[in-house]
Amino acid sequence: MNPARTERVASLGKSTASLHLLLPPAQPVATLRLPALRRTDPQAVVGRAYAKLGWAVAASPDSATRGAILTPAAPGEYVSIYDSAQDGSAETTLRSLAALLSKTMATTAIVTLSQADERFLFIIYRLGRQIDAAMTETDRSAEGLTCVRGRQQAHLWYEALGHHRFMALTEPAQDAPARIARFVAMAGQAAAAANDTAHAALAAWCRLAGVPVAAALNGYEDAARLPGLSHLALTAAPGSRRAAARSATRALTPIFAPEDYPYQAFFPAAWPVAEAATTQFIWPVALQSGLSSLRVALHLDRTGDVRLEKITVSAFTTMKGEVVSATPLASWGQTVPEDIGSIEGDLAFDADLLPLPEPETPGAAYLLQIRADIVTGDSGEAFITPSLRAESISAAPLMLPTLRLRVTPRIWLPKGAPAQDMTPVRLDALLRLNAPAVHNAVALLADTGDDVRASVRAFMERVLAPVTATRLVATIETQKYLSGDFSVPKSRQTVPLHSLLQTPAWARLFETERQFQSVRIGIGLQDGPAPLAGMVLQTSLRNERGEDVGQTRFSGPSLAAAFWMLAEDGALDLLRLNLRDARDHFASWVGASAPLQAWAAECAWIPEFDYHDKFVMTPYESAGPVDWFGENLVGTLMDRAWLCRHLRFVAPRLWLGWELAERVNATQLTGFAHVTQYDDGIEIVLRDPRHLPLLEHRLAAILPGVPQGLGV
Repeated sequence: MNPARTERVASLGKSTASLHLLLPPAQPVATLRLPALRRTDPQAVVGRAYAKLGWAVAASPDSATRGAILTPAAPGEYVSIYDSAQDGSAETTLRSLAALLSKTMATTAIVTLSQADERFLFIIYRLGRQIDAAMTETDRSAEGLTCVRGRQQAHLWYEALGHHRFMALTEPAQDAPARIARFVAMAGQAAAAANDTAHAALAAWCRLAGVPVAAALNGYEDAARLPGLSHLALTAAPGSRRAAARSATRALTPIFAPEDYPYQAFFPAAWPVAEAATTQFIWPVALQSGLSSLRVALHLDRTGDVRLEKITVSAFTTMKGEVVSATPLASWGQTVPEDIGSIEGDLAFDADLLPLPEPETPGAAYLLQIRADIVTGDSGEAFITPSLRAESISAAPLMLPTLRLRVTPRIWLPKGAPAQDMTPVRLDALLRLNAPAVHNAVALLADTGDDVRASVRAFMERVLAPVTATRLVATIETQKYLSGDFSVPKSRQTVPLHSLLQTPAWARLFETERQFQSVRIGIGLQDGPAPLAGMVLQTSLRNERGEDVGQTRFSGPSLAAAFWMLAEDGALDLLRLNLRDARDHFASWVGASAPLQAWAAECAWIPEFDYHDKFVMTPYESAGPVDWFGENLVGTLMDRAWLCRHLRFVAPRLWLGWELAERVNATQLTGFAHVTQYDDGIEIVLRDPRHLPLLEHRLAAILPGVPQGLGV
């Protein structure tokens, strides 16, 4: 009998959900993202994950109210997990487990759902985040999951599945471009299978990821008949339901998440919005219990043609901070008439998505998303401050962070950028380039160890030493290199800024033996939602064996040092930092530090570079013509060899190390810029910022290109 036919017959009439966890290999492989497996029993790890969701291991099987099954798997293979819940919560729990396990084990998890051969879901989680999905066409708008296609999908899957698995998947392709093209074709065939049946589509995606099709089609009862299983007998954690029922509070807590909502980090500076466009902005709010009524108000101060078009409130179920499903539990929205949306003052709405009951699942809570759709003309600015009143319109309001928007024309378009075919990523980067929201100064240097760190420390101390304002605090976030057990140690602490330089923690930030890959210092008010200024120290990535990533024989590690301040008078007054002095300190330090390249600019960008869990482009690179993912260049841009050949940013003030300076005709710059020679390079300062396109044209030889022959 045809095996595919057998699989289909077995799945008809059933609804099944399962989780497939990719165990890291026993030995590390040639990729930064998939280090070696810790000597940990997967059953114990899954048991602890269930405990975080409110389900403890039962004292005996007889006392269990829920069960889970784990199939046997060797390192580098998938262990399949099945949940016994029959009330529809199995899929919800498995999604929460996927996010949690993929984060705690630094691996990949895939959730599959098949409903009577009429509907399917295939959802990939990586390091705690949902990164890709496939589903029945009718579910696309309802689920709201991240779906990536084309070359970017190939790169995501390469990181998620690991080197060897991806290479085997794309056999018999030879070079990197051919492997990417083959994967794109295979993914296209899997997507086309949705035109057949839900089962056929799910099976196609499972084969593409290496998940056994039968494992995705099995339910809990089917899996229970397989040999070599591990069983978890579970029961609701003692007191968890009673505690939820006893809670009388309706605590609403604003969530600060600039990684997901970048505009949160820029107030009181203005966030750029495009001309003649509709843009959505979201304020996330955590809700710990049920809710019977909610009033939303927005205070608007506006100039020019900026108006509110629609207000929406959506509620999502969360487990330990992770959204269980992208499908809202409840949603309410109201379109605002044009004459109302253009007024200044308060607009109040009763959000008719309620009541929200007390969460039934132990450990569950709610996430509220307050969304404003803003329509812009060709100019204008707006301040928007939402507030919420829970349970009673007479209750004290919860004020959400103020957002400042400014219509930003696309005056400067980087050389080669496709003006008529701007992707959302390019458009966002282009708006940021043209918005003077942040004063930033960045130096990229060869990482020579203690000496370069001592130099960076001296520069930072020179900038911070005059600051004595007692209201300011410094928030220090550190992230270390990958360690042998594939965790990435992180820390966060807050200290008064006036005592920062005297604390023992300050000196430790610059010690090479501490192995800090990233040090970020935010400076702001104690109760402020976001820093007003900051400093950055980041080194190029290494894998868990301490080897530098993506380097050639002639390259080496690099280090990024940056200083930034919000370009807003009110913020500068609070900081009591003298911008002119800080710029002079930076210029003096850079001129003596032999950078590979450096720049000082004003744009809507807070400097950051590659981390272990994500690659970061500058706005100039993101807005430009290069397809970084498609050309396999991500992860290579902090390599010293790259930095000696390619400029990562074009700004009115630049420093070029001797390798870059040798490739530029400095005499062609003197007509519109001051060019100063120093020991190891040149400094370029435009006489008029409007000459930036001309400067870019003269620097064409060192602008980012597309090297040939780079592999995946």
